[in-house]
Amino acid sequence: MLLLSVLAKKKENKVPVWLMRQAGRYLPEYRKLRLESKSFLDLVFSPKKAAEITLQPIKRFDFDAAILFSDILVIPLALGQQVSFEQGLNLSPIDVKNIRVDPKAISQKLAPIAQTVQETRKELAKDKALIGFAGGPFTVALYMLQGTSKKGFDAALSFAYTQTKSFEKLLDVLTEATTYYLLDQIKAGVNAVQLFETWAALVPWHKQKEWLLKPLQTMIYAIRKKHPDFPVITYLKGVGKFVPYYASRSQTTAVSLDSSYPLELLDDLDCVVQGNLDPQVLLHGGVFMEQSVFSIKDVLKGRPFIFNLGHGILKETPLEHVEQLMKLLRNEE
Repeated sequence: MLLLSVLAKKKENKVPVWLMRQAGRYLPEYRKLRLESKSFLDLVFSPKKAAEITLQPIKRFDFDAAILFSDILVIPLALGQQVSFEQGLNLSPIDVKNIRVDPKAISQKLAPIAQTVQETRKELAKDKALIGFAGGPFTVALYMLQGTSKKGFDAALSFAYTQTKSFEKLLDVLTEATTYYLLDQIKAGVNAVQLFETWAALVPWHKQKEWLLKPLQTMIYAIRKKHPDFPVITYLKGVGKFVPYYASRSQTTAVSLDSSYPLELLDDLDCVVQGNLDPQVLLHGGVFMEQSVFSIKDVLKGRPFIFNLGHGILKETPLEHVEQLMKLLRNEE
């Protein structure tokens, strides 16, 4: 598998490519299946449907890796919180003081997702990697406490600042639950995992070790204890020049860079790099995208590199722009 070879820092003539949110709303085949389903979560917890969605972008664009179709908020569901996507994102209130992790309950409630992994791996070509994923504890905690994503995270951050011990207890619970979940994905057959700390930039600087680094170290250590050298990709959006700090101290295999990260700073980064085309550039395509792609490839030439976006693909993105991107990448190789 090309992706795994690059994650192992082996020299390859080709650059592997996949896109964050590549299985989703910009695809007409996804929208058709979504209309035929009761809800978004019905898709997530229906292994055959979720496997079909996971495979859709591979069939259309021939990416080098599939990423499991799911959502970062399945962990709150497994911990007993009600989650709905039907009229915008809504989560029921939680009792942080009494929240606990039951490994068996986590595995049982999220068993359909492990089954999706198995279904997908059966259909996915042997040269294509399957990536599992989970939300980072800080990001998931914000959604759990805020209850929605419509108005920012003022309520969640207020809780973190005024009830810090309870907030850190929630982070510990989420770290433990997420570790079990990722281990179940690995057991089911994923070839790598990515952790999404999408809201890492909201962590105050003096709490970055406690709220970002510690959970990351704990999860990667637990994974490597059972699966030595298993590839882990981390995505810490908005932490800027601190990316090398997190990479070296967490022992992550690769870092996925957001679009604002200056690639000239990579001299201090001794791990695989993934990224970082701006999704807005892909949305608009054309000459500017061509220049952007060549610029990224030029700067990253000679080092282990996975081409990706700096964030998830936008639902309005024309299919022909993704096709243009793939032609640019394949022709350059």
